[in-house]
Amino acid sequence: MKAKLFYGGPIITMDESMPNPEAVLVIGDTIAAVGKKQELQEQATDAECIDLQGQALLPGFIDAHSHIVQFSNTLQFARLNGVTSKEELQKRLQEFVRTNEITPEQIVIGFGYDNNDLPKAEHPTRQWLDEALPGYLVMVCHASGHMGCVNTSLLEKMQITSETPNPKGGRIGRDEQGQPTGYLEETAFTLPAANLLGEQPEADVQALLQKAQQMYFGYGITTAQDGLMKQYEYEILDTAAKQGKLKLDVVGYADIREYADLGKQHPEYCKTYKNHFKIGGYKLFLDGSPQGRTAWVTKPYLNGEEGYCGYPVYSDDEVCQFVDKAKQDDMQLLCHCNGDAAAAQFLQAHKEPSECRNVMIHAQLLRPDQLPEVKEKKIIPSFFVAHTWHWGD
Repeated sequence: MKAKLFYGGPIITMDESMPNPEAVLVIGDTIAAVGKKQELQEQATDAECIDLQGQALLPGFIDAHSHIVQFSNTLQFARLNGVTSKEELQKRLQEFVRTNEITPEQIVIGFGYDNNDLPKAEHPTRQWLDEALPGYLVMVCHASGHMGCVNTSLLEKMQITSETPNPKGGRIGRDEQGQPTGYLEETAFTLPAANLLGEQPEADVQALLQKAQQMYFGYGITTAQDGLMKQYEYEILDTAAKQGKLKLDVVGYADIREYADLGKQHPEYCKTYKNHFKIGGYKLFLDGSPQGRTAWVTKPYLNGEEGYCGYPVYSDDEVCQFVDKAKQDDMQLLCHCNGDAAAAQFLQAHKEPSECRNVMIHAQLLRPDQLPEVKEKKIIPSFFVAHTWHWGD
């Protein structure tokens, strides 16, 4: 097996018993030894020597929270990141259709627009999309994945009219006459979008997953998450694992509301890696996102409707039932809480700490006075620091 010797830069082991080693010896896919350069060279005289030239060598990163299957799907869509006007958004969609020779029978999907970059920070409307691609079915997704817009034809296919009520945990955008604008928020958007993505051909999805893995590796990530795994995501990861196509370690967290039985149905993956895939626990959503003003907070949003604080997805009793179920099943629960009110709801559902160390995903508006209870109940806050960069202002 081929050996490599790394030296010439800081080597971060994350192990206090091995501070500041001079070199690392790798044989095949295994770290064989860490220590002094000369001693390691004597162990493997034919090793390829790689001078780090002052750069640091670190262990592979563990992805704290992402959605690898959803991310891989976005790689096939029109890129809308950075658009600053209606005209630019329309042009990108048109170019995407032309370049990819998409027919009117297919759904045109764009991903990555940020309403904060658009005039008056407003979201696209169905009229924008109708003008861009008449005769097509069109959907554009916000960079956060929490909301988006569809054109008139797709609204009709979804059977969304002025009479359609807002779904639980979501909202349908409406104009002054009560007609749908095409804007859909949280469950009103994410559930139909998931159904549309589920129509993609299996072969294409597997190819996209391979591309996504290389992008994760490019950032040094060697363990990735699928942070909301339903049957669709499970089948893609299961297929990749069985075909030996997973190179990353991927941990899936099953949607506790509808797919909590995935671990019981597939015990070979439950909390145990098999072919680089395992089911690590459950996932639960309690609110939306701050940038979409759907996160559930205790103080009203600035410059918004009077008294508007976002909204919850579930009642307190329902959340308690989910937390209790995770504990009974001995499964770790990752819970999406962006607003401080959602965080409070998750905290109060824990009558006592879970041995599985449940995780508060995002925790962006968690208040300092809530931190002692987070610690007391042994909950891990997984802070979404990237949002500070993108939407901090």
